[in-house]
Order: sequence, then C-alpha cells, then structure tokens
Amino acid sequence: MIKSSTLSFLFLFVFLNTGKAQVFWTERFEKVCSTQCKVDSYTTGPNAVDSIRLSTTAVSIITGPILTSPICGCGVVEVPYDGTGLVFKPGNKFTAELSDANGSFANPIGLGFKPGTTVTGSITANIRCDIPPGTGYRIRVTSSDTASIGTDNGVDLKINPPLVITATPNPDTVCVGSKAVIKGLGGDPKRYEWYEPPKTVPDFTDDSLVIFPTTNKTYILWGRVGPDYGCIDSTTVKIVVQPKPVVSVTDTARTCVGLGAVLKATGGTKYLWGNGSTKDSLVVFPTKDTMVVVSITKGYCTIKD
Repeated sequence: MIKSSTLSFLFLFVFLNTGKAQVFWTERFEKVCSTQCKVDSYTTGPNAVDSIRLSTTAVSIITGPILTSPICGCGVVEVPYDGTGLVFKPGNKFTAELSDANGSFANPIGLGFKPGTTVTGSITANIRCDIPPGTGYRIRVTSSDTASIGTDNGVDLKINPPLVITATPNPDTVCVGSKAVIKGLGGDPKRYEWYEPPKTVPDFTDDSLVIFPTTNKTYILWGRVGPDYGCIDSTTVKIVVQPKPVVSVTDTARTCVGLGAVLKATGGTKYLWGNGSTKDSLVVFPTKDTMVVVSITKGYCTIKD
C-alpha cells in the first residue's frame, strides 16, 4: 500500500501492461527509497502480480514468490529472499517460517535455515509431514543478526496431505534371469524416477519397470505430483532371485520293445510328466525310441528335461 501522506512528494508512475504491473520512479524517489522504503515488485514470470508493495517503515527482508503450489506435507520448496538495505553480521541465520492455515504467524513453524551475510538468496524449506492440509498458508523469511522479520510471500499457499508412493513387484521372487514387473502408484504420469543404487535407471519415467534380474536387486522409486518437489515421495522394493536347481532324469535300465522302463527325476519339489503324472518317477513301455519330457520345479524355478 502506498501512503500518500508520506510519499506525496514522489513522482511514481504505475501502469498495467498485459496484466502485469510496472513501476518507474524519478531519481529523487530512488534516493529516498534507498533509505526509507523497500520496493517489492515481481512483474515477470508465472507469478507476476498486478501490485507493488511499498513500506515506509524500517527496511525489512522481502520474501519472494513461492513457485511451488500446491505443496504436500513432507515436500520441499525453495524460498527466495531479498534483504537489500540491511547489513547482516557474521553468525546471522536466515530462517524460513510457515504460518498457520489462516496465514497467521502467531506461532510460526520453522522450515529450514541458511547461515550467511549475503543479502539475497534462497532457503530450501522442508514442509513437515504433520502439517494439517489447508489453503491459506504463507511463508516468510526472518534473520537473526541483524534481526528482521520479513514480509510473507504475498499469496496464499495450499498444502496437501503427504504424497504416498508405492511400488509392488510381481512377483517379488523370481528364478534367475526370469521376468519381474515392478508397478509404481501414486505419482503423476511420466513423473517417476527409478534408482538401482548407486545409479539411476536412465531416461525412464514410466510407472512400471520390467526387469530380468540375475542377482538380488533393490530399487528405489521416486514419484511426484504437481510442480517439481512440491509433492514428492519415495519407496524401496526388493526382488529376490533364486538360483536354478540342479536336476537330473535317469532310467533304471535299458529296455526292449514293449518292456517297461522306470524314469527317475531328482532335484525338484514338484514334477510334471508329459502324460500328466506328478510323481518323481514314471514307468514307460516304449515300442520305439521315445522322448519323454518332465518339468521339474523347485521354488520359483521350473526346468524341463
């Protein structure tokens, strides 16, 4: 708000250009304002507003626009600030603070801090997971030395419940080299990142990952909703790989045409012969050279012999 009683001697011109406020001031205005007031004008980019905030009180930190909204509990946002006109001493700490859901800072919640004396910068703020959902939150930046309570970000922020990302393997145990599919859920389409520590799965953002592991594997899945980092979560999934069993099929004796022979399979816990028998042995009465096939299963591995 511009207080006309204080700034009546200034030549201040404001006009709208494609919906965005512009400000120009005379050299005299700039000279006075350098010591008596602070101009907070964000006129470009996605958060441009049709307003200019002036303060004729002591210079304070100005908290910049928050580019991420909505935000989720457990999410992360960058909070820019500008303390031009203030002198910060060694040991100073900039702190990002969150209001309640109605925009009140009566009991501010610390979101993160950054030590330093540089007048401009940003703080990486971590939204606590237990913050109640709401639509009227504000964020501000304060400093400890010189002590200053900054303006808030100027726009109500929406905070949603924490995002929950899940990943379900199908199956979670496979035979060595066999196929497994891991299905992610909870994020926006094409907003997933898969990691096979310590490396990423390159150029892959789908919600499902198909693998053919030969050893036990651990994957980390990150998912997002909305703007980057506002709503983000991760989960870990493990795939157990079972080695192939050592199996064999032997016959007890050579046989003549029409006489019986016993075939014995070993190395598995389940057996399936070509004629449907599920025993570990099979008696056959061949009338010519015959190929007999048996499927031998142990755990998640099935081998035909």
